Amino acid sequence: MNLISAASTATSSTATVFQATCTAAEQAGNAVYISSSGAVRRADASALATARVVGLIKSKSSATACEVQCSGELGGLADLVAGTTYFAAETPGALCSTPGSVMVVVGEALTATSLLIRLEDAENIA
Repeated sequence: MNLISAASTATSSTATVFQATCTAAEQAGNAVYISSSGAVRRADASALATARVVGLIKSKSSATACEVQCSGELGGLADLVAGTTYFAAETPGALCSTPGSVMVVVGEALTATSLLIRLEDAENIA
């Protein structure tokens, strides 16, 4: 599925964002992938099928509608360590500083609350 043709997008000089359908389980800051239904779900680095991160949820306008940012700086996060590379975690939606069974680089922390999103392809390492 072509991400750009599958969703409404907005691009600025610093970020690319698209509107998506989600569930109440997804929250701002969660790393997400596109499920077989076309909706975004929390990414999980324990399996390749759920580890293909397309971005992080920037905001939610309702329980089932969200804005996903796939590049640029995303603020409003917490507990990051500046200069650290972050990966998709085996905890759904979470980020961590060590790769899971499937290595997916999501980005690099610029500050304790902002991440420069730099998505890389998922790679099985387990």
